[in-house]
Amino acid sequence: MREKTVAITGIVRLLVIDIILTVIAYMLPLLAHRTAFPLYYFDPMRVVVLAGLLWGASRKNAFLLALTVPLLTFGFTSHPMLLKGMLMAAELTVNLLLFVWMERKIRSLFLGMLLSILLSKMFYYLLKWLLISTLWPSQPLVGVGLGIQLAVAVGLSLCFAWLAARRNNV
Repeated sequence: MREKTVAITGIVRLLVIDIILTVIAYMLPLLAHRTAFPLYYFDPMRVVVLAGLLWGASRKNAFLLALTVPLLTFGFTSHPMLLKGMLMAAELTVNLLLFVWMERKIRSLFLGMLLSILLSKMFYYLLKWLLISTLWPSQPLVGVGLGIQLAVAVGLSLCFAWLAARRNNV
């Protein structure tokens, strides 16, 4: 009986975390419009996915968030555009795949996360460039300056490594 209670508690915990992270992801575009502050500079969908990786019950959960948050956010707020949401879902999934692979190869969580973010951004821009040159010619290739993106990638990687180290020591 105790095993069932523990299993149910774990499922409830996972659902609560997912619901909170997903609601945050949905509300960020609305909050950005209300405050006129460009929250998207801070890569909020990646923050949600990384939080899911840190506090979710399994990596499968983080992959589920990576695949669905951009698309569900489009469904609820019409932002980002569907094609961009699909690109973002692909980028976030590649980010996680690369991180999981690098985590085994590189012993530094910071470096593994930073490299996985940068390589997934390169993947994103390659796909976006292909789409711009074929189907989506009116879109700019880069929306947020590369310097800002690099600073945010470094900041997210530092935060992720620090939080992961704290979680493992607790």
